[in-house]
Parts: sequence; C-alpha cells; structure tokens
Amino acid sequence: MNIVAHNHQSRELLSSKISRFLEEFHVGRILKACNAYKVRGFSVKDVFQVAFENAFSSKSFFQKQRESSTSIPFAKDTFYRFMNSSSINWRKFTLQLSSAVIQKIEPLTNERRRNVLIIDDSLFSRARSKKVELLANVYDHVEHKYTKGFRMLTLGWSNGNSFLPLSQCLLSSAERENRLQEASSDIDARSNGDKPIEHITTPRHAHIHQTVHYDAIAVKIPQSVSSY
Repeated sequence: MNIVAHNHQSRELLSSKISRFLEEFHVGRILKACNAYKVRGFSVKDVFQVAFENAFSSKSFFQKQRESSTSIPFAKDTFYRFMNSSSINWRKFTLQLSSAVIQKIEPLTNERRRNVLIIDDSLFSRARSKKVELLANVYDHVEHKYTKGFRMLTLGWSNGNSFLPLSQCLLSSAERENRLQEASSDIDARSNGDKPIEHITTPRHAHIHQTVHYDAIAVKIPQSVSSY
C-alpha cells in the first residue's frame, strides 16, 4: 500500500509541476499559434499535458490509462487524433516554446558565457522498420555501412551550461532508388503534415541547414556563434 501511495504522490507532483510550466510559458497560446485547435470536447492543452507527462514518466498512453483511468478524462481516440494530426506545426511549436524558455534563463547567464547555436546532423536508425513514410537507406558514418532510417538534423541553443532544442528535421534520401517507402497520398498538400516532405527529400541539405538557422534568427534567439 505504501508503494501505491508513493507512486500516486509522485504522479500528482509531476502533474502539478508540468501544469505550472505550461501556465508560466503560455503553452496553450503557443499551441493555438501552431494551428492546434480544439474541434470538440476537451481542450488541446489538456490533451497535450497528458502527452507531455508521458515523456517524463516513460509510459505510453495505454499504460497510463490502465494504471489510473480516472486521471485521464478522455478516450484513447482523442489522444491519438491529436498526436497524428497533420495540421499542427510541431517545428514551430518547439521553436516558440524554447524561445520563451531561453528568454527566461538567458538574463541569469553570466555575461562572460557565450550563447551558441549548435547544428547536428546524425543518423536516426529505423533498422527494423518496413512501412515508415519516406524510409530510406542512409549511410552510417560510424559503422561505415548503409542502414534503414533517416538523417536527423537538429538545431539547439546552449549557454555552456544548458541546452535547449530549437528545431529538428528528418532527412530522407533524394535518390528514388534509396527510398524504401514514399510519402502517403492521404496527406492534404495544404497541411503542415505535407510541408516537411519537400525538405526531407531535397538533395540540397545545406539549404536545410540555412532554413533552421533562419528560423532561430526570426524569433530572435540570442547567439554569439554557431557550431556545426
């Protein structure tokens, strides 16, 4: 019983802290700006909070619902519709939320520290996948062989002590023969779900580096230098 009570208290404490974070950084407003709208029923912020808590508890929605069904007032269909929505601009969301957090912590940083933008291009392996959209054979420069997956381009900000992700992009192969799956034809070409497709299949990866860099400049992320 003590273990059950302790777990319940831990969940309540985590939920309380995340609620304060979402309020302080106006996450509901940012979600709305990124085209995350309530269609009916529960608010977008409530659904997002459950997804956010899952990341910190290392549990899926199914596990959390089975563990405590009363703490989640909506069904799994509501959750998965939100997570699979092609209208939400998640890159914009990450950038705006990180920008808000940086504005909070940057004034606390010693003036002698340098603010830097870090761009990393790494392998995102999906070796066991078969049906993932735009899955491709990409070269692993560590193992010196081709494997199934993507190149993962990540833009982050650091002051030498903290690191915050700003933007990310999965890069597929520009060569048709290297792509194992093509993009779904069900996605509306006008939606945010279709916009990254041009990026991840472009042969000009240097252009994508510039794009994510300009994204950071557009929201006035403080920086002294850039690191690649």
